[in-house]
Amino acid sequence: MHHDSAVRVRESLVQFRPWLGVRCHPVDPGGRIAPSRVSAASGKAPAPAAEDSRKNERVNTTSAPVYADRSTGQSFETARVMVDEYLRRFGERSRATIRPLDGAGHTELQRGSARVGVTVLEEHGVLLVVSKIMPVPERDREGFFRRLLELSMLRTSDAAFALEGDHVFVRALRRLSGLDYEELEDLVDTVATVADQYDDALRQELEAR
Repeated sequence: MHHDSAVRVRESLVQFRPWLGVRCHPVDPGGRIAPSRVSAASGKAPAPAAEDSRKNERVNTTSAPVYADRSTGQSFETARVMVDEYLRRFGERSRATIRPLDGAGHTELQRGSARVGVTVLEEHGVLLVVSKIMPVPERDREGFFRRLLELSMLRTSDAAFALEGDHVFVRALRRLSGLDYEELEDLVDTVATVADQYDDALRQELEAR
């Protein structure tokens, strides 16, 4: 269920790379980042100080991701290994059985009435946490969508309502680099809590209209 949504998110995330902080720079044959020699605004070569500043920015934005838990000091070779360990720890704390990530980097777990999907989109450097809550209603869709946007402003914490096809989801995205265990736990709990709270509440609001 959530796996199909994760696949479509993976395919669409390419256009959002600048928002996620992923930048691409030209590379010369020696494998180094090729500096730009001309200013787009003036057509002139940049001043040395400005060029040095851009070089430093490129180094910072292309540095290797960090897969480590600051609270324990434990480091991991890959994002998937890190998230698998966090999920194992989460399962122990919540006394729940959570399967490891599958070949597509996806697994699901139950929290209350909510079924929560966790997907590692490693090629995009993103963790996706999502839960399907209900179909999109047939009537008064404009009012329903407005209600979702209003709720997403302040009522959903780090999560937000989203649409995929004809269904409403609660979803949260987080960069994998620098992800701590407590952050993963908080994201899963937030998505599950919002989904559990609003799956019935939204249906009741629709019935009362």
